Amino acid sequence: MIDMQIGLLYDFYGQFLTNKQREIMHLYYENDYSLSEIAENLQITRQAVHDTIKKSKRILSDYEQRLGLAAKFAGKDLVLTRVSDIAEELKQLLAKKKAPEAEDAYIQEKLEEIQRMIRTLQKAE
Repeated sequence: MIDMQIGLLYDFYGQFLTNKQREIMHLYYENDYSLSEIAENLQITRQAVHDTIKKSKRILSDYEQRLGLAAKFAGKDLVLTRVSDIAEELKQLLAKKKAPEAEDAYIQEKLEEIQRMIRTLQKAE
């Protein structure tokens, strides 16, 4: 889970790292290299790789703490996923419409939920 969080932060703020930091983070998180493999490839010590990863993670976390872009994105992503799920559920109900009254009330409720979610996203922008 933490690797996914670092990956998200890297996607948002990786451009603020130095070229060397980006290279090490890329090898470690995206190519799944060990500290020793990175050290060997870049001809630096294993400790230097470890320190660079630790420092890069701190830099990424600091940017997130100040700007909060990844959290906003994650929140919007959750809302959009839920909206998509509700829309799919409504499509399936409409395709097999057999009990109109009960389903109509449910569809109305879900449409109102979608509208609330959309308003939430609009306020966040």
